[in-house]
Amino acid sequence: MGWSAAKLSMMHNAGSRIFEVDVLTLALHYGVDADEQVRACHTAQRAADLKAWEQSPKADLPCLTWTLAELEAEAATIQIVAGEVVPELLRTPAYGSAVRLAQAPVMCDYFQPYDVGLQQSTLALATAGAAVVIDVYLAEAALRRVVGGKRVMADQLLYLVALSEYPGIRIRVVPDAVGAYAGMGTAFSYMTFHEERFGDVVAVQRLHGVGWREERRKVSPYGETVGRLDEIALDVEASRELLAAATTM
Repeated sequence: MGWSAAKLSMMHNAGSRIFEVDVLTLALHYGVDADEQVRACHTAQRAADLKAWEQSPKADLPCLTWTLAELEAEAATIQIVAGEVVPELLRTPAYGSAVRLAQAPVMCDYFQPYDVGLQQSTLALATAGAAVVIDVYLAEAALRRVVGGKRVMADQLLYLVALSEYPGIRIRVVPDAVGAYAGMGTAFSYMTFHEERFGDVVAVQRLHGVGWREERRKVSPYGETVGRLDEIALDVEASRELLAAATTM
């Protein structure tokens, strides 16, 4: 590549900024495929100016183009504040289809298909009591909202009841009686990972897709919100009883 030993040493030891053109040169030299080239260049852009990166559309890329389902499959813990709709990880196909069909047609341009295979893999790990623990905080209003018709909604609620029997999946209802609560009007997933080198990540549900938070100062408010919900939500057993009762409404 014709680079000096000094430049190579500075790059190797992170002694200076690496420019996108240098990243691309290295990628081409080592035969890196096109998709990985894009990810690597995005990383260089992000490292150079984090503030500008986060204000650009690229800031919504999950861990540089990971999807929510892919990140969930790698997580050690997943804490989901679901609000008034069942989160994708716990949806039945019919319920999920009804939610998608209710959206404005233009939103199809923004939605990434949720990987059902990864969904089942993540749930299998949780139900086996290994690798991942899932905590879900669901507003009581979500139990009464009939999505996709009574049969579809009843099946969804029964599915939640069945999942909640496993110790690795804790579904807790935030009762109407508490009134306003932390995180009200917001839906997000707070994820931690087995490897210490990976920091906590928050996926925030938006109308146009998922937004991502990785900086500690931006992640911490979501962790505090989960802590507040943990204090006011019904316990797992009481929540399961409420879910079961809602199937007959």
